[in-house]
Amino acid sequence: MKKKRKAKAPFHERFAEAIELPLDTFGNLPQIQMCGNREVTVEGYKCVLEYDDNMLRIKAKQMELSFWGSELMLKYLNHENVIISGKLERIEFTLPIQNK
Repeated sequence: MKKKRKAKAPFHERFAEAIELPLDTFGNLPQIQMCGNREVTVEGYKCVLEYDDNMLRIKAKQMELSFWGSELMLKYLNHENVIISGKLERIEFTLPIQNK
């Protein structure tokens, strides 16, 4: 019977952990800052994939982020940052499927 191997974290994550650096030091993960459930800022945004009053889905550095709620709107948008405002109820993180 074959033993399942545990998925190994990428080198930059293991290195950051070994020398006790924050994971965002290498810039591969989006930075997310929230102000209650009324506003969220995402640094490391790539593009808007889907958008309406109740759901906003964006592509970030290594994942997709979905924001669910009501009265959602893009308050600010530039080449790498987005600010979303409204009444946020849920955030979903979707990681890409890894090919083996």
